[in-house]
Amino acid sequence: DEFFEILTLVQTRKIEKMQGQPFNLRVFIKHLHEAGIKKVLTLDRHSPAMDRIYERVYKCSSNRVLFNLDPVPVFVNYLLSLGLDLGERGNNLVIVAPDRGAKSAVEKVYELSGLTETGLVFCNKYRTVPNDPLKVEAEIEDKRNFTGIEGKIIVGIDDKGDTLGTLEKTLVHGLT
Repeated sequence: DEFFEILTLVQTRKIEKMQGQPFNLRVFIKHLHEAGIKKVLTLDRHSPAMDRIYERVYKCSSNRVLFNLDPVPVFVNYLLSLGLDLGERGNNLVIVAPDRGAKSAVEKVYELSGLTETGLVFCNKYRTVPNDPLKVEAEIEDKRNFTGIEGKIIVGIDDKGDTLGTLEKTLVHGLT
């Protein structure tokens, strides 16, 4: 495709030099720019604040450089195509947001699925030690159409995960 270039050997070597270094998004974007990368395709960029960094580094509007794919419509299509017994209008399904960062994705899954009786559970987690899944407390902050988990299909959606232990911990402690 004319918009997205295949990395040349020189560009690949420049990117390989970055491996093992502490991650800093601005530095990473700067390396992409210096390697001659003109277009960047991301999957769920996590934060629109990324756009401003691209604009500063590339000195142009981010919509000329950065292209973000939203995974939620793909996930909804996949979920609906599995042939699971989600119940009439989704009453056998519970979708859980383990923290505030996943709330918008859960709401979008609910909206796009058309399953108006799906149970929604919005939790929040509190870490007492960073990135230690054993040091997570979870509590339910909000529920919609939620009648319990017995006999239900539970889908947990997290916006990003280091260990994914926090997702498991939130599901266990937040719903039981």
